[in-house]
Amino acid sequence: MRVLVRTLPWRAMTLAACCLTLVDCGGRAPDPNRPEPDRTMLRMYGFQAVEHYTEANRVADTLPVEPADVWAVLPAVYEQLGVPVSDTAPALMELGNPGYRTRRVEGRRMGSYVDCGVTHSGTLANLYEITLTVVSRAATAPEGGTVLTTTVDAWGRQTATSGNPVHCSSKGELEGRIVALVGEMLGLPGA
Repeated sequence: MRVLVRTLPWRAMTLAACCLTLVDCGGRAPDPNRPEPDRTMLRMYGFQAVEHYTEANRVADTLPVEPADVWAVLPAVYEQLGVPVSDTAPALMELGNPGYRTRRVEGRRMGSYVDCGVTHSGTLANLYEITLTVVSRAATAPEGGTVLTTTVDAWGRQTATSGNPVHCSSKGELEGRIVALVGEMLGLPGA
């Protein structure tokens, strides 16, 4: 009896190794302020499936103003960025969009804000159609002022060919831009 052993090509092995490194094996307690990671099964024909974890980026900044003041300017901030607000929760002082398709934010290409990888064709975030999630929440800080928390997540998909969407990581630029615009609109020093 012959046993056929199928070996993975080096690219598939590299992909599997990269995907496995994304799994948090540190045994840390979960952060209640961090969104649950997305789980995706990557399947390549003829090979064992690999589970891939992706997480949205969540950034919290403290501002020396009342949450109601931040809440009052957030719609104008999103309008200036060109991010359509589809969901609002006034009781939570939260607004944003849980997923819309775009190629630009505030006139800048998506490669300025998210990283989907790079190929010989260029920065993939600039080539893909991006489904972007942007949600901000204002809450009272324990020491006074406001904690402004913004969550950004993105998925990219080729428009010319079919294929699985690619998770894109935030560069932190959009989260920082939201805080800067809130500061400018409220006349905060250093904004």
